[in-house]
Amino acid sequence: MIRYTTPRSGGVRSVFAIIGLASVLLAGGNAHAEQSYCDSPWLVPNARLSGSVDGSTARFSVLVKQINRTDANQCTVELTVNADAPIAGQRVQGTGPFTLTVAQGKSTLNGTFDASGLMNTLMKTTVQSTLSGYFLKPANTVTPGETLAPLSGHSNVDLMVTMQNGIPLNQINVSNASVSTGPRKVGKLQSHSTSVGVLQCMPVSYTATTSSGDLSGVPANNGNAAGARQSQVTDWYCPEKGLTMESVITNGNKKTRVVITSLQ
Repeated sequence: MIRYTTPRSGGVRSVFAIIGLASVLLAGGNAHAEQSYCDSPWLVPNARLSGSVDGSTARFSVLVKQINRTDANQCTVELTVNADAPIAGQRVQGTGPFTLTVAQGKSTLNGTFDASGLMNTLMKTTVQSTLSGYFLKPANTVTPGETLAPLSGHSNVDLMVTMQNGIPLNQINVSNASVSTGPRKVGKLQSHSTSVGVLQCMPVSYTATTSSGDLSGVPANNGNAAGARQSQVTDWYCPEKGLTMESVITNGNKKTRVVITSLQ
């Protein structure tokens, strides 16, 4: 008999956090000439970015498959997302198709993520995310010294766990995971070391309040809601690449770094 143990809530939330990072999820350009979002240098077919969380603790990559562009502010992008992270002492790897839709200053990111789970299981995750702004970019245009409007977003995640032969074992849901920020202050354009060399970038600093939402399907935590958590965030946005190359998230004495490690 194979005994399957439902992942603990911390492990489940870790899976969802990595998927979110991978989804939130992107060279060329001129540092003095900002592009509108759908004209960003990375938004071209076959462009790929890779990143990491705290070194190699978690890793992700995003491949741009196709872009349908209506104008500079409206487009739909087909992506393939890959990610891996340690869960319960085992490295979990997965991949899946996502669609990024941009219109009227808002972004949505929807898709599925398939991974090999623990104890010879399969995990299929469905992600639906909405952001009142742009993924990987602070605003449509960013000017040193300005204050950007607050940002907000929410996500719903469904995780189905099955045996390799398709027999269902469990379904776990996270609803209403959210993020909101205060006003975001843009610092001066300055030299910043990145994985692709020294670039001219702007630090965008703000306070973010996050909640990992209502968790159901884990017996010990069924229906439990995670409390709000506040962090100080600095995003290093580099106009030449059209994206945030590094984010530093501070909670008390702990700092987490999310870094774009390569662009192709």
